[in-house]
Amino acid sequence: MDIHGIAPAKLGALRSRLKHFRRLGFPKKIDTGPGIHVSYGAKEVLFLVYAFQLIELGMAPEKAKNHINAITSLLVRAAGHIGSYLREENFDPVATDVMKIRFDPNGLELLTVLADITRKPKLADERSLADTWLYKGEWPKESGLGVIRFAEINITALMFEVAGRFDTAEIVPAVEFGKSLVDWAKSEGWKPAEEKALI
Repeated sequence: MDIHGIAPAKLGALRSRLKHFRRLGFPKKIDTGPGIHVSYGAKEVLFLVYAFQLIELGMAPEKAKNHINAITSLLVRAAGHIGSYLREENFDPVATDVMKIRFDPNGLELLTVLADITRKPKLADERSLADTWLYKGEWPKESGLGVIRFAEINITALMFEVAGRFDTAEIVPAVEFGKSLVDWAKSEGWKPAEEKALI
């Protein structure tokens, strides 16, 4: 768990966060009790690692869960794109199209109206983020006008880091983790052609 700078002495705090998320039914509803082992697939790993990034940005766990639930379709597309690189033997991370998620943290506030020239103004509540984008390459200048500030997470770098650490620790080979990401994305309707589009 040193992806998030968690020292061995702080593992108790990590376990508490994971328990808090489980009480929220996140990343999946699990009946747990003392002595019950919990295992997660690629989807749950992606959700949890992304949620920890949101917490590091100062977001409460409940809002992180709501944010992820609201943008699951974007995470599906990111998983398919990133997984298709990871599942290739000896892929070149430098040649990878980097995908980032950029969002307006104010979009998480209840009853906040946000405007964008590319969309009609809409009500943003904890169930729908008015201003969240998944994109590759350079940030499109016409997107997000009227948004005061952005938070951005490089989802490609984050998942490459996770895959590398899983591989090194012999938890799961990076290639298999990539295949799992793609399999999950395909089960959610993702098609490989979508990875070429600006999202």
